[in-house]
Amino acid sequence: MPHLAVGQYTGGPQQTRKPGMGRSRTKTALSVALLLASGALAAWAMRGGPDLPRSCVFVCVATGKTFNLKIDDVAMIPAKNPETGARTLLPCGMGEDGVLRVDAHYRGALVNLLGGVNRHVNMTTLEVGPGDGS
Repeated sequence: MPHLAVGQYTGGPQQTRKPGMGRSRTKTALSVALLLASGALAAWAMRGGPDLPRSCVFVCVATGKTFNLKIDDVAMIPAKNPETGARTLLPCGMGEDGVLRVDAHYRGALVNLLGGVNRHVNMTTLEVGPGDGS
């Protein structure tokens, strides 16, 4: 038997394979998998959620009037009163008991920034009313 070189084919019809043929299929499979994964991620990111309110009720601590303002129009708290131009508006909401109150988060703004002009929000209970704010 003659000596064969290492890796030399020894019999039967030789199968020819184009260089890189297996790599091409692997790349295609990976591309399809990445495309599907990115589509699933995009669909998950754009899924519907609860609609957030576009406006909020504010009370003027000086006049007691309430205003329904668009969130996009409010740059800072206290917000600007559209009638007077003074920054005397704080967010408020109706409690389960039917009483309008300033949100507790804004107690510091009421006490420290608006205490001198407050005439309609009780500083202890945060209830909005016709009183003098004490």
